[in-house]
Amino acid sequence: MIPFYRFLEVGLFSMLNLMPFLIMAIYPFRRHLRFSHVTTNILIIVMALVQICLGCLAAFSPIGSEVMSLVSTVIYAGFYFFVIKDHIGRLAFVLLVFSNLGNLVTVCAKCLEGLVFGSIALESYRWSMLICMVIMHLLITVPVGFYVQKYFTSSVPIQTKSWRHLWIIPATFYLTWYYHLYFTGQSALMVALDIHHALFLLIINLGAFVVYHTAILLLLEQKKSSLLMQNNYLLSLRNIQHENLQQRINEARQAKHDVRHHMHLIREYLHSGKLQELEAYLDQYSASLPTTQSILYCQHYETNSLLGYFAQQAQQHGITMDIFVQLPEKIHLPETTLSVLLGNLLENAIDACKEVSDGERKITVRGKANNGFVFFDISNPYSGALKKSISGEYLSTKQRGHGLGMNSVAHLVRYHNGVLDVDSKDNIFRVSVMLQEQPDV
Repeated sequence: MIPFYRFLEVGLFSMLNLMPFLIMAIYPFRRHLRFSHVTTNILIIVMALVQICLGCLAAFSPIGSEVMSLVSTVIYAGFYFFVIKDHIGRLAFVLLVFSNLGNLVTVCAKCLEGLVFGSIALESYRWSMLICMVIMHLLITVPVGFYVQKYFTSSVPIQTKSWRHLWIIPATFYLTWYYHLYFTGQSALMVALDIHHALFLLIINLGAFVVYHTAILLLLEQKKSSLLMQNNYLLSLRNIQHENLQQRINEARQAKHDVRHHMHLIREYLHSGKLQELEAYLDQYSASLPTTQSILYCQHYETNSLLGYFAQQAQQHGITMDIFVQLPEKIHLPETTLSVLLGNLLENAIDACKEVSDGERKITVRGKANNGFVFFDISNPYSGALKKSISGEYLSTKQRGHGLGMNSVAHLVRYHNGVLDVDSKDNIFRVSVMLQEQPDV
């Protein structure tokens, strides 16, 4: 009969081999869980119990350790993809990175156990292994945890198509690990106890870590470049708005300068009794005055200014804008987000309307903030046929406007856990956007 303390040793080992890496793998996606935190914690407990059972089978049954390791990995991966809702490539990258780290800690702990405790290391899941696991966690896992907090949490949420391929990097190292442990003609236990094998695997893992870090730095640079492009776009919009305001100021100055001449002529008409001529002159003068009416589209200052600017641009091209936006004065979104999003969409809409006949030029804008979400719906006519990529994304068509800036829009929507719906029917192009507000903004 197997003594109880052996089950306790296996259980503690399973926890040390699972929980630190599972926590680090989930941490970057803590805002992308499919379930509530309570439900997720319950599922983690169930997952831990399953891993303990698998550890007991590996320790006390004739089933090969390589088979149980494979089963454990499959269940672990299935659990990970089940509880987190995110891009599968990004999830696979993080999961494989920490699986490789777990293998490194286990092998190094086993090698240390053999060096310090001698023959007891030939037994699986003993108390000596637990001590060595704790030491390796302090030497390896804890520093990596700080690294995860500093780099992973800022790089993993980055929305990029590169995630479709980046997961292959840790997958390659994982296959190297698995082959070296189970297919070299020796048992995984003997491979781990051999200091030469342990050093080799350590070097492999250090090389892998350098590759991971390089990939993360490239992602962070890509994020900085994207933010710079957004800020430049916002700056260009503000420069145009400033030029427009300066033009209005110059018109006002000119009007003030000319008013003396008008007053002189009005007095002449009055003194001469030419009232009909005076009335005609006043009508002509009123018609020549520039429109100075300021329309309040919504309470949110940045959005209102942007809508006002594009409404003026649309008017210059004979485009009617039907705007109904209900946004409060304060929205918990970065200032650049709405400016870049609306700027790109409205600029595309105006460019597309320029290509249709005068009687059909109309842009409809709807917006609303409700229950922590911001909604926008923009539609406009277009001419010709829109082209799509194989993945269903609209391609850039400079002549018709659509596609320009849509990548920036899609990036912003994904970054704010939002929804982007693009549709074209009966020569009407429609974009619907839902963004989740950020309470800390």
